[in-house]
Amino acid sequence: MNFNEALQVLRRINVHHGNAPISDAQAQCFYEELARSVSFDEANAAVREFYALHPHGEWMTVGDINLAVRRKRRQSMPSEATITRLMEENQISDPDEMWQFRRSLLKSLSYGRAPDQAVQRALELSRHPMLGGPRDGATKSLPQTRPGGNPNPRDPAPVATVVQSIIGGLSARPHRAE
Repeated sequence: MNFNEALQVLRRINVHHGNAPISDAQAQCFYEELARSVSFDEANAAVREFYALHPHGEWMTVGDINLAVRRKRRQSMPSEATITRLMEENQISDPDEMWQFRRSLLKSLSYGRAPDQAVQRALELSRHPMLGGPRDGATKSLPQTRPGGNPNPRDPAPVATVVQSIIGGLSARPHRAE
């Protein structure tokens, strides 16, 4: 939503309270505190709902708009059964792809993206998961040791060694009495 749209929403709120003039500072503050993902239509719907439920003079704040929009979006989130059905329909069975699809779908919907656009975006992103290795069936193997049993110095240290050095470093610290 741009500044002029935010100003229209603020004017809509102000109409319910005598239509007093709005200062530049009030308008700027309202615009800055309005969540960036809130659309003009969502904000106006939130104002209509608020004043339908609070007809006796309570002021709606920018925080009320943000909260109402988040609640409305949360209510429109698909159930786990629907997400599972979407993954089955689109033949997503790899755990990393499933995780990425679900994460992307819920994130897109929480930002107010239309459901069909959110599903399309989630499908695109699920084909490029953030976790895991190659999708061609190849597996990663542990680094090979050089002759004599010494690992290549360019290879990362084994996890057990790193964890042990962290634990050892924590136990070597002096404890402060508080």
